[in-house]
Amino acid sequence: GATGQWLASLCVSDAEINCACNECVPGEYGDIGATVCTSCAAGQSQPLSGQTECVDCVAGRFSDGAVAQCSACPPGQHQPDTAQSTCVVCPVGQYQHRPSETSCIECGVGKYVDVTSSSREEDCIECSVGRWYGGTGSADAADCVACGVGKYLDSSGNDAASDCIDCVAGRWSGSSGAGSAGDCIACVAGTYADTSGNDDASDCIDCGVGKYSALAGMSSASDCIDCGLGKYIDASGSDAESDCIACAAGTYLDVVGSDAASDCIPCVAGKYVEAEGSDEAVDCVDCAAGTYVDVTGSDEHTDCIHCAAGTWVDVTGSDEATDCIDCVAGKYVDTSGHNRASDCIDCAAGRWVDVGGSDHASDCVECAVGRYVHVTGSVAASDCIECVAGKYVDLTGSDQESDCIVCAPGRYAPSAGAVSPSACLPCPAGTYVSDVGSDALSDCIDCGVGKYLDSVGNRDIAACIDCVAGTYIDVTGSGDSTDCIDCAAGTYSVVAGSSTVADCEDCIAGKYVDSVGSDDERDCILCAVGKYSIVIGSSTMGDCTDCIAGKYVE
Repeated sequence: GATGQWLASLCVSDAEINCACNECVPGEYGDIGATVCTSCAAGQSQPLSGQTECVDCVAGRFSDGAVAQCSACPPGQHQPDTAQSTCVVCPVGQYQHRPSETSCIECGVGKYVDVTSSSREEDCIECSVGRWYGGTGSADAADCVACGVGKYLDSSGNDAASDCIDCVAGRWSGSSGAGSAGDCIACVAGTYADTSGNDDASDCIDCGVGKYSALAGMSSASDCIDCGLGKYIDASGSDAESDCIACAAGTYLDVVGSDAASDCIPCVAGKYVEAEGSDEAVDCVDCAAGTYVDVTGSDEHTDCIHCAAGTWVDVTGSDEATDCIDCVAGKYVDTSGHNRASDCIDCAAGRWVDVGGSDHASDCVECAVGRYVHVTGSVAASDCIECVAGKYVDLTGSDQESDCIVCAPGRYAPSAGAVSPSACLPCPAGTYVSDVGSDALSDCIDCGVGKYLDSVGNRDIAACIDCVAGTYIDVTGSGDSTDCIDCAAGTYSVVAGSSTVADCEDCIAGKYVDSVGSDDERDCILCAVGKYSIVIGSSTMGDCTDCIAGKYVE
């Protein structure tokens, strides 16, 4: 039969007449003279009948023999060569999504596949979040490079280190391969980071002294909040407003962001503040009137010192002891802390003080003996008034004129300011005074004529003594019985208290008295028997004359 045909044993060739040759079917071939058709070998095919040879499978196809058509390599396999009986599986790192391909396709950048025979591009696995790969054909997840510390990558399939995103300012990451912004750790409260890509907690910068931040993840120094007025903080990294320390009582602070206790300003002298955290000078309270404080930084009202006894101040905020005003002369105050001049107490009547600032009633000096003052608040010894002449006072501190004691009857005081009863002088002998308070010698009244008084200090006319009979006195103020004048010899007087010589009567004629001071007519002596006298007031026996011769007298 003809080429590609086969014949029964009777056929020799296709030229033989009457031979019945049959064509080889597709997938077989027949040589000349073949009695049977031969199946195509593996790697070949023959789509036609009556063929003398098979055709090699083209690249991308395979055959395991006796087929009319080479089979396409399925997706996930390939065949780069012709006449192949099998397909080659795509290796790891590659895939083939189409049939009949001569090669596999490498997984693209940012992807990998770690199994063979991948038949879809989707079989290439994207590098997970936090990782990237810049090459193609990766066969292992380990080829995906972790983003470095300080970075993260929240999408998969990334193909460059530049795809890794810096942790934003205010956050950091110390681990590689971070797959989320949430993996970036917020700087703790009290710190901030003003750059991105931070890779350690130490990259977070403490808020400076005087500041705090209560929130995590702050990205700027400006996120640190100044401690408010009246507060400070002397440590960095503070994470709460409560870390700000209130200025101590006695101080205030009128600026924000202070970083030391020394920034707190002491209240000036004269003021105090008891509360902590004061934020302006007006929070400092004036010491009350009547008090002062001479140091700064006072923290209690009790630091205000009472003005000493003897002083006062009527304004608030006094800052030194010298602001306390002395009570004026004539006044005192014996307790401290007074706030008005009227608190100063007048020295009592009978007292005075001539200096300011007296702090006790005893500073008020008693008026000296012989003096008094009836008004309060006297400022000098000279305010004490002398008791008038005729009076005295022997005690100090007399406070009214009636304290001056009148000199008793029989006495007088010629000078003002008498200090004792002895200053009242006795009226001299020969005088008396019955009134009290006599102030001059002339107040002493002379005993009248005919009288004398031989003692001093007499207070009544009755004290004046009559001159005895036989005497007289014709002047006043006689101070001794010897002042009474004897009636002359030749006379007598029977009158006591005689004030004139005329009361001395002459002895009658025929009598005489030769002694003075005769107080009775009988003191006149008769002339002896035989004698007579014609002399009236005879003072001598010689005046008796003998009777003449031839006469006598009995």
